[in-house]
Amino acid sequence: MDRSQRTLVLGVGNRLRGDDGLAEVIISCLMAHDLPEHVDTIPEGTPGLDLLLTFEGYDKLILVDAAEMGVEAGSWQRILIDPADLKQRHLFGTLHNAGVAEALVLAEALGKLPRLIVLFGVQPARLDWEIGLSDAVEKAVSQVCAALHAELTKDQPPV
Repeated sequence: MDRSQRTLVLGVGNRLRGDDGLAEVIISCLMAHDLPEHVDTIPEGTPGLDLLLTFEGYDKLILVDAAEMGVEAGSWQRILIDPADLKQRHLFGTLHNAGVAEALVLAEALGKLPRLIVLFGVQPARLDWEIGLSDAVEKAVSQVCAALHAELTKDQPPV
């Protein structure tokens, strides 16, 4: 199956920055489960324009990232990203908004944007130079992992 019928789950973050490393932990949890054949996973990606090369050609892109949403630490949301919103200066408060947003805007301009883009954002408690998640974010890992797994197993590749 070529990429045009596939879903990519991409973690964005830096595991050396406390809760910013949550994507790697969540996607590692997800990879411990059986996933449909049309799903690819990348536990940790660094934001920047090179992300375009990572998700180019996929039908669906699911981003997992720490996101400043102004809510209690460990709270999470599934946000459907509307391509019309990509031109806004601040893309949904993700802590990597410059790199991720720029890559998505460039993909749109080049006609290489995935058909569907979803962000699973988790409110961090701390982003200090340290390894390990805060208790609040650690508690959210299993919830987000379960929600991601449910979404991926209900999805079928496009016909």
